[in-house]
Amino acid sequence: MLAPPNTFVMDIKAIRDRTKWWSRGLRYQDTMGVGNPYADRLDVRRFDDTANRTILAIDNYQNLTGLTVTFAGRSYLVEPAQLSVIDVGSY
Repeated sequence: MLAPPNTFVMDIKAIRDRTKWWSRGLRYQDTMGVGNPYADRLDVRRFDDTANRTILAIDNYQNLTGLTVTFAGRSYLVEPAQLSVIDVGSY
């Protein structure tokens, strides 16, 4: 009998499907240009696609609310979820 799917892995798959992760040809940019005043509580990584649109991938392990990150001079509210993405678009 197979074990039930890991919900964390299923969340990752749902995010990748929703953002069309693989077809966008995303390139890892680490934290370049990302303002994260909550680095001790949030892990934020930047990815740019082939059309120069940006996605911020966020690990909010404690599901904290009311936190923001900045990119390209704009603030973005972080979802209170362990994993989320912010599709910044073009900047």
